Amino acid sequence: MQHIDRELRNNGYPNCTRVACHFEVSSKSIQRDIEYMRDVLNAPIDYDKKKKGYFYKQHWAFLTSTFLDRHEAEALKATKKVLSQYQCAKN
Repeated sequence: MQHIDRELRNNGYPNCTRVACHFEVSSKSIQRDIEYMRDVLNAPIDYDKKKKGYFYKQHWAFLTSTFLDRHEAEALKATKKVLSQYQCAKN
């Protein structure tokens, strides 16, 4: 999503196929990322048919508060590990 945001800010008009090739993932994965950004994070993303890519309809402060800092990410990983051990023990 950071890559998509950067492309949108630079008026690169990214599309699902091009971003998917860059990351060697499916176009559908990128489509879901864009839909998440638009529908959940309320990013003002639209598609330009002539340029065959997405763009921001207006300025938007994307990932300033959306991502975790290093300590939060480490805490989340530790929590996931503990929960996965509990899940295995439960089964």
